Amino acid sequence: AEVDGIFKARGRLGAWKADGALHLSSPTNPMDFVPSISTQANELRIESIRGKIIQAIGSGEGFTLFNSGNVVRANYNGEQNSFNFAELYPVGIADPRHLGILGGVTYFYTPTGLMQSAGNEIQKLDYALLDYLAQFKIPLKISSAAERYLIIEITEEYLDNLFYDRLLRKGVAVSYPKAYQAPATSSSGILQPPAISLDKPYVKAFFFDTQL
Repeated sequence: AEVDGIFKARGRLGAWKADGALHLSSPTNPMDFVPSISTQANELRIESIRGKIIQAIGSGEGFTLFNSGNVVRANYNGEQNSFNFAELYPVGIADPRHLGILGGVTYFYTPTGLMQSAGNEIQKLDYALLDYLAQFKIPLKISSAAERYLIIEITEEYLDNLFYDRLLRKGVAVSYPKAYQAPATSSSGILQPPAISLDKPYVKAFFFDTQL
């Protein structure tokens, strides 16, 4: 069956579909996804997921599901040899490029700011640059380098339209390109995919040293 992504958790492979279907392989055979009591392979529907699954990341004794409407954590339950699911954060992400991993810590960008996730804890990072970028709602991409630097990338066209005017005109208000529409939020709080294609090359970036 076709899936949208795979991840690893506690020696098992997981496969997910955006519509919320989650498949966990047998602990003894990571290629066996056929639901069975004897092999412990399983297919799940997680009630705490809001919206569509955008990305799944395995970490520690479980894994985290980053959805369009929230973030859900799955922790291993040793007594039942299964996972317990609970909402970790009530706001989700709109695109998989809004998420990056650095040194075992997951960073993800939401409408409420840049967040840091390690296991069962989430913390908001207060970066003035991100607050500035957020007011324009431009597309971002998060990546990392050298197990130390968090990289916030944007496309060159948005840098030219935003920062060039900002720097030369000393903060005079400018309009961002009308071709871009920020991810829309429905009344339920679930993010919709961005209206613009994010496939253009990200050629400008800002580095943050996470060890300072």
